[in-house]
Amino acid sequence: LDCAAQICDLALSSAPGNAQAWFLRGFVHDVAHEHEKTRICIRKAISLDPFRADLWLFLAECEYRVGNFEATFDAYRHVRELDRGGHAAAQATGDIELLERNLAVAITKRSVWTEVT
Repeated sequence: LDCAAQICDLALSSAPGNAQAWFLRGFVHDVAHEHEKTRICIRKAISLDPFRADLWLFLAECEYRVGNFEATFDAYRHVRELDRGGHAAAQATGDIELLERNLAVAITKRSVWTEVT
């Protein structure tokens, strides 16, 4: 991971306006479970290339991981607008349905252990 991070950092030092390099740096942070750093890099990539549906799809996943569900839905909506009828839009639609279903599940506080008397 360190080597990949160094390569991305080198690319960004010579071409800070390269959306793909920001995406890859964010991916390295993601693999390292550095969610906030991942979000920063992906948002930077999107600011440089806002019409890439794959960036928005990855941002949705980042937002989901930190529990920011409203931002997750917003990112998925961007994917569907940018990739109408495409594979990324289909993925976003499926992910939205799954997330809506999961968020609708009532969470109850109860012991999972049966009481023995």
